[in-house]
Amino acid sequence: MDNAIAHRIEFVYHLHKLFGQALLLDENLQALLLRLDQQIEAAHKEMLAIGVVKECADCAANGDETCCGKTNRIQM
Repeated sequence: MDNAIAHRIEFVYHLHKLFGQALLLDENLQALLLRLDQQIEAAHKEMLAIGVVKECADCAANGDETCCGKTNRIQM
């Protein structure tokens, strides 16, 4: 794993240890997290509807590089 990424993950664990419980009790944060969850679900449904999920599964199954790294893989 990249050293910078490992450092960030370690830092996030540290923040969670210090502030995690207080943040989870914050009503504004709870509302924002619920909204984020709903938006992620809506994005996933849209990705299913337009075939992005199938395209990514095909890419993974056939051993190609990630589709996200290819500019010409999906034409919109």
